[in-house]
Amino acid sequence: MQEAAKLFLENGFLLEAKFQEIINKINQNVAKEVVNTITSIIKQKIISSEVFLPNIDSINKELESIREKKSPSVRKQLEEIINYFSSLKIKEELEKSKGADDSALSKNTNDFKILKSYSIKSQKIAVEDFVSYFRNRFNALKNIIQNKPELDNLTSIGKIQKEKQKVSIIGLVFDKRITKNKNVILKVEDMTGVINVLIHNSKPELIELAKDIVLDEVLGFDCNGNNEILFVNKVIFPDISVEKKTAKNEDCLLFIADLHVGSKNFLEDKFLEFIKWINGEVGSDEQKEIAKKISYLFVVGDIIEGVGIYPGQEELSSITNVTKQYEKCAELFSKIRKDIKIIICPGNHDALRLSEPQPLLDKIFAASLYALENVYMVSNPALVSVQDIPIFLYHGYPFDYYSRNIDSIRFNKGHEHPDIIIHFLLKKRHLAPIHASALYIPYGKEDSLVISYAPNVFVSAHMHKSAVSTYNGVLTISCSCWQSKTPAEEKIGHEPDPCKVPILNLKTGKVRIMDFS
Repeated sequence: MQEAAKLFLENGFLLEAKFQEIINKINQNVAKEVVNTITSIIKQKIISSEVFLPNIDSINKELESIREKKSPSVRKQLEEIINYFSSLKIKEELEKSKGADDSALSKNTNDFKILKSYSIKSQKIAVEDFVSYFRNRFNALKNIIQNKPELDNLTSIGKIQKEKQKVSIIGLVFDKRITKNKNVILKVEDMTGVINVLIHNSKPELIELAKDIVLDEVLGFDCNGNNEILFVNKVIFPDISVEKKTAKNEDCLLFIADLHVGSKNFLEDKFLEFIKWINGEVGSDEQKEIAKKISYLFVVGDIIEGVGIYPGQEELSSITNVTKQYEKCAELFSKIRKDIKIIICPGNHDALRLSEPQPLLDKIFAASLYALENVYMVSNPALVSVQDIPIFLYHGYPFDYYSRNIDSIRFNKGHEHPDIIIHFLLKKRHLAPIHASALYIPYGKEDSLVISYAPNVFVSAHMHKSAVSTYNGVLTISCSCWQSKTPAEEKIGHEPDPCKVPILNLKTGKVRIMDFS
C-alpha cells in the first residue's frame, strides 16, 4: 500500500507526514484518481497544510463526486482523506474563533445571563461516585420538601420509636409493591435507615396518587405508626410552583429544536422560509412587526442528524460527516440577522457524549458555529435568564422512557402530548427520577438533573411535537422539529409535528405559534 504515496513523488510532489500516512491506506487505482484530482487543483510541488487550506473546498468537492461512485470499502477510504482536509479547515477556524465558547459563558449582559451551564471533565468513575451522587440527590430534594407546610413532626427514619405515633419522614423510594388487597407498600430509605410505609386501599385519592410514584424518587410522607410500619395520611412531592413573572421590555423569544441537519428528511426549504420571516422579508404586516421584536432564538438540541446513531443511518443522510453537518448549520444560522442572540444546547443526536449533563457542543466538530459572533453555547440541561426571567432548557432524551413506562403518561398518549411528561417531571423536581431512565454522569457535589431552581419557563424538545401549557405557574414549551416523518417514526406510528415555532412575548407572557409547514 506504500505505492499510493509513490504516485505523488513520481509527479514531483513532496508529502507532509500525516497525509502520507493516510494516502498509503488506499489502493493504487483509487490513489491515481486522488493524485490526478489534487495535482490538477494544486500546482505547487510541496503538499502541506498551508498549501491545502486555500483549496480544501475545491478538493473535497471533487473527491465527494468520486466517492459517490465507489464501493462501500473504497468510500470509507476516501472519507478518511476528505476528513483529513476538513480537519485542517477546522483547525484554522478554531484559531479564528479561539475563546468563543468562553466569551459565550462569561459575556452576560443586563438583559441576558447564563445562570447554570455544566462542564464536567473526563475522569474515572467508581462505585463511590454513584453513592455520593444519590446522597447529593437525596439532600437536594429533601431540602425542597422539608419546607412544605404539610410536614408535621418531621424526623429521620432511624429515630422512629416502637410506640405508635404521628410522624413525618422524607425518604427515597427503594421498592414498591401492591398487595392482594390492593394496598400499596413502599420501602423508603434515608441516611439513617429503611422502613415500610403503607397506603391503604380505603384512601382512593392516595391510591390514585400512588400510581405515579416511581422508584428512586424522593418524597415526604405524613404518617401514623411505629418503627415497624407507617400508615400514610399524605404524600408530599417536591413539586414546583412559581408566580407569573413578566418583563418591562417587549422582547420576543423563539424556541426551535430537532433540526436534524444532514438528514434527507431535513426540511431545509421550510427552515429558510422561517429565516426569511425572522429577517422581515416575508409575512403579513402583523407578522413582520412581531419579527422586529425578536431578540433571542433558543435551539434546544439535535441540531444535526449525527452519525452512527442508529443502524442504516448513512443511507438516510444527505451529509455523512458531522463536521460538515455543523458547517451547514452555521451557514443557515449565519443568514439570521446579527442582533438576535442564538442560544444552543445539545441533544442526543449531536456529536458529543450521550450521558447527561451534556457539555457544550464540541469545539472541534462545531467550530463553524463557534465562529458566529451571536451564538451562545450552553450545556444540556442549562438555566439562563432574559430580563431576569429564568428559562430552563432541556432536550429531553429520557422522555421516551416515561412515555412507555408510566401508565398515566402512556394511557394519555404522552408521545403525542409531551407536556404531560414535562408536568410529571416538574412534580418530581427531577429530569430523570428513575435511575434507569437516563444515562448520567455521577460527578461533583450535585445531581445536575435535579430541578433545584424553579424557572418561569421550561423548554424541552426530542418528541418532535409542539405543545404549550402551564404547570403551577411554569410556562412549559415543547419544541417542534424540522424533519419530516422518518421510516422509524412511520414504523411505530409516530406523527411528527414539524415547523411550528412558539413565540414568547416577555412583556405580556403570551405565546403564539407560527406555522411554517
